[in-house]
Amino acid sequence: MGKGNIPIGFGVDGAKHRMIRGTNTKSSRMCSTKKPFALALLVVVAATLLLAVLPQPALAATAITNCTELQNIRNDLTGDYYLANDIDCSGFDYGDGKGFMPIGTYYGTKFTGTFDGKGYKITHLYINRGSTNHVGLFGYTTSGSKITNVSLEDVDVNGSSYVGGLVGWNDGEIKNSCNYSGMLIGRPIAILYFL
Repeated sequence: MGKGNIPIGFGVDGAKHRMIRGTNTKSSRMCSTKKPFALALLVVVAATLLLAVLPQPALAATAITNCTELQNIRNDLTGDYYLANDIDCSGFDYGDGKGFMPIGTYYGTKFTGTFDGKGYKITHLYINRGSTNHVGLFGYTTSGSKITNVSLEDVDVNGSSYVGGLVGWNDGEIKNSCNYSGMLIGRPIAILYFL
């Protein structure tokens, strides 16, 4: 120790410096206070944490304007969709001669997104899948899915079990849907959703 019990140490520049009650002064610096990397890292971590807790803006929903776009919802079952106009599915076929392919199935590809009909209607939906379960415009929806404001008219839906015009099996939310007309065929345990 130096004169008057003031500790003496070496700074980063190799020169002797005196510490006065643990404070760093220009004349008694023990080490450099410049740490740009640590400061930058702290700013990045703080920004990341802030972004994690702030609400994220909703992604824009996808407009559906025809039966092909409606069928293509099968390609992203987690998306948000809305009808931009009435849709006539007359003569539409998935490519297998059985009409429209239900959106979402029981086996790992359930619909989990949102679908807002915006008050528009879907007409002439034809599904002929007599040996298939979970048949409807939406075959199978899970919790978290939401279907609202859609009407179906003049539909013809044929399935095995769990058959509905709008949804074959629903674990999600359906509101303000559906004014329905048409024919449904399924086994007696069929579940119909009309809200």
